[in-house]
Amino acid sequence: MNITRKKEQTWEPDRLRIERGEVTAITLASKLGTVTHFSPLLRKLAKHGLESPQEMAACAVHRGCRHYANMPNWKDLQPFPASEISNEELAIGLLSPCHPYEPLFIRVGSQLLSAPQSDPKTLVRLATMERCLATLKYIASCGKETEPDNPFWDAILENFPTSQHPQPEFPKSRIHISRFRAETGITNPFNPNSPKAAWLRPHPTP
Repeated sequence: MNITRKKEQTWEPDRLRIERGEVTAITLASKLGTVTHFSPLLRKLAKHGLESPQEMAACAVHRGCRHYANMPNWKDLQPFPASEISNEELAIGLLSPCHPYEPLFIRVGSQLLSAPQSDPKTLVRLATMERCLATLKYIASCGKETEPDNPFWDAILENFPTSQHPQPEFPKSRIHISRFRAETGITNPFNPNSPKAAWLRPHPTP
């Protein structure tokens, strides 16, 4: 894989400071009050050349997450077929608490996991292994609020494992629900039942 990395093109200013060694990367795990872990999922993604969340996000753009097609260098990445890396694996990989904290990765992962072919049980299983249930639960809760009649979100929430121990919760102040959806705030006069907010999903790819 040939991906050109130019620091001046990166989309998060804090990452420039991290790469220069000026600050220490703050992980999503630290934001959730947990610790990072050895991740078999991230290892699998790395074996396919996706060694960073930026590369994972670029792969997601290839799979239809065109809402984020303005990120740099995504066209330099050779897309992988779903037979090698599933959408569920890629989406949960983007939600991994091992990454430096960056809301953009979570938003891309949220859009990708919302693909029509995504399997709720697989998402919950992978999120359990990757220790990002709190993030997935927050996304599913936002999805259910946006689309209360969509059984996909209920299926995710109903498959969550039960635990006798307190579980960390995703800090809602970090990513507002509006970042997961398109909000017009205007009702179509020709279709008064049209939603004012639509959940962001991947566009079909050829």
